[in-house]
Amino acid sequence: MRLALISLLATFPLTAQVMVSPARIQRMAKSFEPHADEKPLRCDVTPIKPTLNYGFRFQAGYVVRIPLTQYIGQGNRLTVLSRVTPKDGKPVYFAQGMSLPPIPDDAPDKKNQVIETGGNVLMGEGQYEVAWVLADNSGRVCRKKWTAVAELKGANRNIKAAIPPNAVTDLSLRGIPKSSGDDADARKLRLTVMVHATPMSSRRAQLRASDEAILLGTLSALLDRVPSVSVRLVVFNLEQHKEIFRRDKFQVTDFEEVSDAIQKIDLNSVDYSVLKDRKGHLDLLANLINSEQTENPADVVVFLGPMARHLDKIPAVSIEKPQGALPRFFYFRFESFFRRSPNAGLPDAITLALKNVKGKSITIHTPAEFSKAIDQVINRTSRT
Repeated sequence: MRLALISLLATFPLTAQVMVSPARIQRMAKSFEPHADEKPLRCDVTPIKPTLNYGFRFQAGYVVRIPLTQYIGQGNRLTVLSRVTPKDGKPVYFAQGMSLPPIPDDAPDKKNQVIETGGNVLMGEGQYEVAWVLADNSGRVCRKKWTAVAELKGANRNIKAAIPPNAVTDLSLRGIPKSSGDDADARKLRLTVMVHATPMSSRRAQLRASDEAILLGTLSALLDRVPSVSVRLVVFNLEQHKEIFRRDKFQVTDFEEVSDAIQKIDLNSVDYSVLKDRKGHLDLLANLINSEQTENPADVVVFLGPMARHLDKIPAVSIEKPQGALPRFFYFRFESFFRRSPNAGLPDAITLALKNVKGKSITIHTPAEFSKAIDQVINRTSRT
């Protein structure tokens, strides 16, 4: 038992929680059985209940806290193994590994310090049994089991989940078939999505992994639900006054490139020319809107992202008159009930800009509101 866990530590030196390939499952399964002479490892594990996210997928996981005093010195490594078993289904295995930094013996207040980490999985509706084990490279082990129940209820009860019942995967969505939201009789649209890549909280200056997950999750759900014949994707940032990513014939296989582009955004470092150009964000918005009216225009343009920090109005003369039919513009503005911006409820720069093209802005606080917003896009465009 101890040898198996230590060898797995070498296999996963520093990773996010990921699904394990079938070739390793048999070896991992043995790690979930307690061994009579294994050494205990002190840890406090808190399961995170499944919650429907903006991508219409249940997100669950755990947070673990480990007393720092157990890892004085250097060369300490940890591995976390999870087994998630749907009711009447086959188990799915996950692994996460990490190498701890050197911790000196004279570290201040070391008795009150803890190492904190966690992991997340995505799942469909259903009941799941979770077996969890943490081991270090000295052979110490901490274990926990719990039940996770994912169910659509309350305001979310009429939402169609994007993952089939009793299915589970990591955040990459590997192994999960793309559900088809396309109605065979629905009009398929030329769709443009403009993703505003900025933190969900206006108080933060840097994008977090959670921000990226929301942006990619909402994008994925929108593309899954709206019937489309073609998709143009643009990722932009108003603070940097620039496009981050553009793909005129966007495919699901391009998601990894979008993720890489978002991760490279550094809002802590702003070029002097950007600071000097106080209206650069309005010029960027004007260019984005104008390009959709003059260059192979789409049927529908959806701006998507957290509320913009800019509240100024774009000059009407900056918006060009369309050469043909005007695309329908929408703005899905995400605001958190728990991290309310000081400007919550006020029209931001994107809202004000889209008024020039008769765009509709929809403020979204919950997955249920996001689902209804997508329905508005489908219903409004199906009548034209």
